[in-house]
Amino acid sequence: MRLGPPAWLTATLAGAASAVLALSLGPRLVLPLFVALAVLAVVLGAIDIACKRLPHKLVMPALWVGSALLAVIALVNWSWGTWVRAVLAAAAFFAVFGVLASLPGGGLGFGDVKLAALLGLFLGWLGWRTALLGGLLPWLVNAPVVLALLLLGRAGRRSRLPFGPALLVGALLAIVITVGVATIITG
Repeated sequence: MRLGPPAWLTATLAGAASAVLALSLGPRLVLPLFVALAVLAVVLGAIDIACKRLPHKLVMPALWVGSALLAVIALVNWSWGTWVRAVLAAAAFFAVFGVLASLPGGGLGFGDVKLAALLGLFLGWLGWRTALLGGLLPWLVNAPVVLALLLLGRAGRRSRLPFGPALLVGALLAIVITVGVATIITG
């Protein structure tokens, strides 16, 4: 018995997300890290949908390795302010989502909190506007999905629904909106 989507679908989604990031970010030294994050994101989204869990063994190493590799890029580009902003955004995402997860009936798990920190790191690298939008969009992405599941009778008030996919889609949309559209407009 297979859990989650078929391999061809996850591969297609990873390729599509990577292409969108490449088009949005353009040729930057940080692009391979964002593409690696996109591939990991598809795996995490599939796991969260199938198991309603975001594995600590995947998210935390990605957070630490991502932070270290972004520090190397900051060293090469001499852009320490960018790295500090990324780390501060990761900490802010961890704190805000941590508070939301601790609220009774909040519906977030600690895996969501750790994933939010990882996404905050990468979104923060691109700027505060991208990070802010990346923190807000998941709620707008998730709302119609939850509403549809409720209306179709596939979920109830107390159903545990995965939030990781909404976090991931929201982060990608934030990048496309704040960086990709700006790149297209400025030529």
